[in-house]
Amino acid sequence: MTKKVATKEDPKAEVIKMPPKFDEDELRALDNWEAAIALTQEQTGTIASAAEEMGDGFRLLDTKEKRLLIGVPCIFMEWRFSMGDMGEFVSARIAARHGHGSLGKYIINDGSTGIYSQLLAYTEKHNVYGGLVSERGLRVSNYEWEDPNTGEKKPATTFYIDTSV
Repeated sequence: MTKKVATKEDPKAEVIKMPPKFDEDELRALDNWEAAIALTQEQTGTIASAAEEMGDGFRLLDTKEKRLLIGVPCIFMEWRFSMGDMGEFVSARIAARHGHGSLGKYIINDGSTGIYSQLLAYTEKHNVYGGLVSERGLRVSNYEWEDPNTGEKKPATTFYIDTSV
């Protein structure tokens, strides 16, 4: 049964309603990844990769994974500034040239005095949001900071775009 789907142009259109495909006993009996894949494929006829079907090939790096870009040629293809729980941050889409010419495609988020501050200053100066190459990728600064609430010293890390030649 096909029904009209709500769109931006027609937000009042009826939502498609489908009956459940899975029996509760089948779902309760699932005990491993392979069984979940097999049951889903049996019921839907196909399995699609979200990364292939919906993604753009870029992978979000967490803070520790930013180390992959230390000393690695990178192009900051584009970036945007957003407001988050801890204040403003930058989200940058980066292509990196790894060994033997292989390409890494990454997204990094940063709200620090490092990458965020560098890209903000560059954007304010040049009014651009992309097209910045760093032949040496990122560099890192490891240090201790004192928690103002407890006085406890804690390790901290800030990543910067490496601007050395």
